[in-house]
Amino acid sequence: MNSSHDSPPSTSGTPQPPTSEVNCTRAMQQLWDFLDRELTDQQMAAVRRHLNTCSDCFSHGAWGERFLEALHSVRDERLMPPEVKAKVIEKLRSAGYAGTA
Repeated sequence: MNSSHDSPPSTSGTPQPPTSEVNCTRAMQQLWDFLDRELTDQQMAAVRRHLNTCSDCFSHGAWGERFLEALHSVRDERLMPPEVKAKVIEKLRSAGYAGTA
């Protein structure tokens, strides 16, 4: 990460309003949530803008995308048999899990 991309601290002594822009540190903190599309639309857009303008952070994002693509390409495509899934769900429910299957 290039620290020149980080926002400088305020010198006025008054708190600055929150901005939708993201610095290098924040982009890297949010990278995996960004790649998994688990951020709000506003956060996704802010991280995307930063990655598109910062070559240091862009390379991290590109590597993360390639990593996730590689994981998806080698995952086992076999699905769990329905009877096994039903047993697992029943065990979870009996242990107090209330989610949906």
